[in-house]
Amino acid sequence: MRQPEAGGQPFDNEQLKHSFGWTGAAGMLGAIVFLIGDLLLYFTTSGERDFTAIMSQLPLWRLYVGGALGLVGSWFYTLGTWQVYVAVRPAGRWYARGTFGAIAAMMIGTGAFHVAHTGLGLVARTARMAQADQVTTQQAMDQSWGFISLLVQFLTAPAVIFSVLFISAVLGGRTRYPRWCVLFTPSFLPFLYPTVDRLANAMLSSVPYLLVSGSFYDVGFFLFYAASTLALWHSVGRGSPP
Repeated sequence: MRQPEAGGQPFDNEQLKHSFGWTGAAGMLGAIVFLIGDLLLYFTTSGERDFTAIMSQLPLWRLYVGGALGLVGSWFYTLGTWQVYVAVRPAGRWYARGTFGAIAAMMIGTGAFHVAHTGLGLVARTARMAQADQVTTQQAMDQSWGFISLLVQFLTAPAVIFSVLFISAVLGGRTRYPRWCVLFTPSFLPFLYPTVDRLANAMLSSVPYLLVSGSFYDVGFFLFYAASTLALWHSVGRGSPP
């Protein structure tokens, strides 16, 4: 049985299930790769809680590999976004292209944001090894954080565009997604993170805190792709929205 898609050729049910399956798997694999990268960059059992202080004491291989995995993870994230395009396409081809372009830009930017933390770690590590004075070290760290903050600003625009297009289409019933899927919108993660980080820091010892804070975005993206894939598999039997 074939199901019509707005503005394009019909997809076979099995083709749809296959497409949703491999793109969802790619997205979830990307989250796992990012998680490994984050653990390499931030995790320690020393009792230290400050991420910068942790990275200043890491061996080079952990900084290199942990940062490079962000690039690999972003490839898988971007592959996974194809299922969003297919799912939103019933709302209109241009609407779907806008949603897909915005979330793909988010996922690529997420990789750049992650990789930039290797630079931060290298600055912190070099300052510690050179026994730089506190003022010089702080200036170097402030400059590194300034660049990371600039990357966040570049990520804001696609995140807002994606949120507006995705949420309005899903709540309007014009996509393959059920309305509850908006709860897993990844654009919400930056707004939730400060509260989660603060509570975890106050309530947990150092090791659980690092696991919760360091893996927050990775778990959020994993849940997004998992919920998206399950919902889209279920939608195949129901057909596209009118």
